[in-house]
Amino acid sequence: MRRSVLPFVLGGVAFATLFAAVGERDAHAARYYYAARDPYYGRGDQGVTLDVDADLALPIANSYVFRDTGKGSSTTVNPFNTGFGVDARLGFRARAGGAFVQPELVAGLQEFEWVNNRGIVETGTSVGRFMAGVRLGGRGIFEPQAYAHLGGAAGAQGISGFTYDVGGAANLHFRRVTFGIHASFNQIVGSTITPPTANNGHLTGQSVSIKWIDVGPNLGVIF
Repeated sequence: MRRSVLPFVLGGVAFATLFAAVGERDAHAARYYYAARDPYYGRGDQGVTLDVDADLALPIANSYVFRDTGKGSSTTVNPFNTGFGVDARLGFRARAGGAFVQPELVAGLQEFEWVNNRGIVETGTSVGRFMAGVRLGGRGIFEPQAYAHLGGAAGAQGISGFTYDVGGAANLHFRRVTFGIHASFNQIVGSTITPPTANNGHLTGQSVSIKWIDVGPNLGVIF
């Protein structure tokens, strides 16, 4: 009697083992199946971020008075011409539902050209900026973003002071790489500048608030 039961017991154990193995395999496959259907699966959308922005700087509303003491006249001009710049951003991107939050630090360099009271470009001026801020955006292949930073600026001809930017970006996101275009309003507040000598000091001592719009491409990696 015991010998006749033993095959059934062994068969039951074998069947249970096989059933458990097949069930574990199917559960594992199901996890991968549903993960792969997640639009954010494998996209690498959380972690340390490193980004670079290239900027075309378009000065706006920077009108100051050049006084010609010899002729007793004055001319209102924009002393800055179109410039260029680059920003490096280090941050951390965290998921927030269907969006992300990204605190970040920014170090940037802007290069402007001085224009004298005759409209002639005289020299270039480099301005460094260091800021901290936050970026918000949607998660997906297409990621609209908004951001703001504030900090300090310092450069040649006495340009220095509080600085900030407010802007947005339209990015594409593939795996751990993001790229797109951005635009922002920028300002450096409260500089008392010393212009190039060819300006004969006509702007010396004036409080200058430099305003410009940045536009350009950006590229980033999420680690």
